[in-house]
Amino acid sequence: MTPKRDPLAFRKGYGPQSRQREEMVEGLRRSNARRSAPPGPDSESAVQREVRLALSSIGCVVWRNNVGLDSTRGVRYGLQVGSGDLIGIAPGGRFLSVECKRRTGGRVSDQQRLWLELVRARGGIAIVARSGDEAVTLVEAALRSTAPTD
Repeated sequence: MTPKRDPLAFRKGYGPQSRQREEMVEGLRRSNARRSAPPGPDSESAVQREVRLALSSIGCVVWRNNVGLDSTRGVRYGLQVGSGDLIGIAPGGRFLSVECKRRTGGRVSDQQRLWLELVRARGGIAIVARSGDEAVTLVEAALRSTAPTD
C-alpha cells in the first residue's frame, strides 16, 4: 500500500515537493550571487543612493521610479518612458524629478530630455544629477527662483 500524499504538504513546508522547492530557491540564490556584483562607486545606482540621502537632508521626499516592461505578462510599469529615476516633492510642495547619471559618462536620452522639459514647463523641478552635492545645489537654486530650472 502506498502512503497517502498530503495535498497541503507543499504549502505547509514539508514533504518532497517542499524540499525540491527549497533546493531550487537555494540554487537560484547562489547563481544570482555570482552574477550580481555590488555596484561600484561610479555606478548609477550608487549615485542614486547618494542623491536620495542628500535630498532628504534638505527636506525633499523622493521615491525610486522604476520604468519598464514585464514581458511575461505584457504589463508596463513606472510613470513614463524617460521619466526621472527619482520622483518626489520638494520643500514647498513642488513636483521633483531627478535623472541620476554615472559620475563620468552617462548621457541623457531624447526621451529623458523631453520629460525634463515637460516637468519644467509645468512648474516642477527637473534636474540631472551626478552626485548628491550637485542635486542639492540644483534643487536649492530651483527653489530660490520662480522660473523653471535648467
